[in-house]
Amino acid sequence: MINVERTQIRKETAWAILFTQPGGFTGHVMLLLMFVIFTTAHHKIRAQSYEAFWFTHHLVRLPLFRSRPLVR
Repeated sequence: MINVERTQIRKETAWAILFTQPGGFTGHVMLLLMFVIFTTAHHKIRAQSYEAFWFTHHLVRLPLFRSRPLVR
């Protein structure tokens, strides 16, 4: 088996890249948000608790719109 981290060009480990750099961290945040959105969008959950569906789908807009650059 090949040890990828031993032969890589960067000195950082994969763990450090995923959780310390902005792209890795925001990717995990978006993955968590999408998991919550997809879970609450399921028909049975949406029918039982529409408020959870509504809040998750509207609260995810905050980080998305907040991350857009401001145009002057």
